[in-house]
Amino acid sequence: MSLHRLILLVLLFPSAAMCAWTEPKALTNTSGSALNGCMVVSDYGEIYFFWDDNRNGSGQIFFRKRPCSEITFGSAQALSPVTSQARNPGASCGKIIVAVWEDDRNGTWQIFWRKSTDAGLSWTREQSLSSASAASFHPAVATSGDGIYVAWVDSVSGTIRFRSSSDAGISWTSEETLNNTGVDYPAMASAADNVYLVFQEDMGGSTEIVYRSRNSLNAWSGSFILSGTNVSRPAISAGENSVNVAWLQDNRVSARCSSNQGNAWQSEQTISGNISGTASSESITTGKSGKVYIAWLDNRDGSNKVYMTETSGENVWSQVRMICDSSSISFVSIGIFGFNLHLCIKSQDQFFYRMCDETSPVITMLASPTHPDGKSAGNNDPVFRWQAQDDSGGCGIAGYNYCFDMSAGTIPAQQMIYPPDFSEADFPGTASGTWYFHVRAVDNLGNWSAPAVFKVEIQNECLLPSEQVWCQPNPVRNDFPCIHYFLRKGASVAIEFFNEAGEKITEFQEHGKAGINIFTGLNAGSWVNGAYLFRVKADDSETGENAETVKTMVLVR
Repeated sequence: MSLHRLILLVLLFPSAAMCAWTEPKALTNTSGSALNGCMVVSDYGEIYFFWDDNRNGSGQIFFRKRPCSEITFGSAQALSPVTSQARNPGASCGKIIVAVWEDDRNGTWQIFWRKSTDAGLSWTREQSLSSASAASFHPAVATSGDGIYVAWVDSVSGTIRFRSSSDAGISWTSEETLNNTGVDYPAMASAADNVYLVFQEDMGGSTEIVYRSRNSLNAWSGSFILSGTNVSRPAISAGENSVNVAWLQDNRVSARCSSNQGNAWQSEQTISGNISGTASSESITTGKSGKVYIAWLDNRDGSNKVYMTETSGENVWSQVRMICDSSSISFVSIGIFGFNLHLCIKSQDQFFYRMCDETSPVITMLASPTHPDGKSAGNNDPVFRWQAQDDSGGCGIAGYNYCFDMSAGTIPAQQMIYPPDFSEADFPGTASGTWYFHVRAVDNLGNWSAPAVFKVEIQNECLLPSEQVWCQPNPVRNDFPCIHYFLRKGASVAIEFFNEAGEKITEFQEHGKAGINIFTGLNAGSWVNGAYLFRVKADDSETGENAETVKTMVLVR
């Protein structure tokens, strides 16, 4: 009797990987100049990038989308007409995607908006939110469920104006004034039913960062000063319970965080370090885990480069590291989905995208169709199949490498040999002994999975192993039973069928090859339902070796 024992040793958890960044991919490539940009990451992993450029002679708002777990963006689509000037887009996405911008089609700068409820495939017509009696600038938008919240600066009064919709933009509240004069650069975030707003305000000759929030009852908190003086351009992000704000102060980047929806705040931190140059264009994002990332530009080395830090504990920030050194960078935006960071930069009047995948893929399934139950089996032609998955929002599986040997500790080399649609390997005529199949996956950023290992013990000396003869499916629910049998080597084969009384009904002859054979030559259309026996006999005339086995099948039609 032969023995073929399969033991699955699969690692089903992703291994840690060094953060690998994709090469910069151009988001814009126009004959004119791409000016102001905005990147947002949806709850489903899509990346949306909005910007204005003058390729058609006047400023227009455009957007591009990168689907989840892909590495390329779709084509650019215009959101505003060429007949007016449009600039300074802002955006937010969740259940719905909302874009806002400045537009002068009515003779003065107003805030216009559009929404999409189908992941950017179609958009509502553009509509104005602000009054035409005064120029409006620097729109900020946040969304939560069907809620849309928009703030902007009124140039005549110098105040923050605010409108909201609770029904995905079907109806809107009247304009509210949220502060005194002398404000600029509002920024907003939302989580659950809370809205968080920060802005820069002139406090009698010096600027400070002011924070306000609105609760689920639509009531606004009082103003709370987050910063010292002489600050500018706040950025904000929010998590389930956290609110995190960054701003520029004395040529550096400062931040404050709250872990209880803005009710209490940790102390202010200068997170860019003691730089000798000038910091600018800070951007902040918060992951589902509550981890906060801040990216910014500074020229500490003589030219603008992108630097980043993240929280490694409550109010504890990691060491600052440089993550991008493209030439002439003038803008940066950072976002996160799952374990992956997304970066947008502006370099030499065009925008570029990079992605950092911090997680390796994982082999999620490794099995053998030749031994589906994983128990003793006499088959020296093992076949292996596997599946792999990149982390949600990752850059996708690029391919695999595998090996089949007699060492339990072998790790396939980090060299992609097989493409992503290659997911089966067979090894006919494997000699007796203990064998190991090892497979690894690699994603499009070069992150390798931990190896998954399948152990095979082959002690096969039988021409026709009894456990490798079967009818599938069984019971048989049509007129054509499908008989499978395995041969260690090629041989003459007889397949006989009997009724329950042991009386032979019919017999077939064929030549079987080494490995799995499938016989479908019987038409049992005239047979009644019930149990039948079939015998498979193999004979090697050259050596005189022979074997046979009897199995049962049931017809149920």
